Amino acid sequence: MRENVAFQATAKKEGLGLHFEFMAHQTLQQNGCIKCKLATLFGRIWLMLNLAGLTRKHKDVCQGLWAKCANIATKMENLATKINKDPPFCHFYQHGPVFLNSLHVFGEIAVVCNAQNLCSKLANGGEHCMFVGYASNHAGNTFKMLNLKMLQIWKSRDVKWIASFIVTLQEPKPQTAPAKDDE
Repeated sequence: MRENVAFQATAKKEGLGLHFEFMAHQTLQQNGCIKCKLATLFGRIWLMLNLAGLTRKHKDVCQGLWAKCANIATKMENLATKINKDPPFCHFYQHGPVFLNSLHVFGEIAVVCNAQNLCSKLANGGEHCMFVGYASNHAGNTFKMLNLKMLQIWKSRDVKWIASFIVTLQEPKPQTAPAKDDE
């Protein structure tokens, strides 16, 4: 509580124009809003993972990606606008995020250049990767990509997007023989 009062005094002295309201710990007003936000965030996380093709079969991958998915969901919520209002991000920072012109969908598949290995012109020079977020403290078009073979996160700007969400982590479906005509 002392920290809040000290911050209130500092904000008033610097003329920030902030309005402070203090309430008792664990009040219904505070808990109700947070519970609703967390339920919505949890639903968005599972929706994004399912749309990316990562189901409960891929538990090990989902456990490593849920935090990145929550990060993307929170960033997108802070960019969502309401009628005649600025997005919360722009209202707080007075400008848009650096990745605003490079928005992509969680789980989108792309080919990322593998610059470490020199190879011939006909050899595969890239790896199929899944978009899992934006690299912080980098340019807006620097992405975090999940390498689907090694299950490692790469940061890269050299990305060629594919119009696909098909994940190669899924188990292959058994092929059935085509039906033969008796005629």
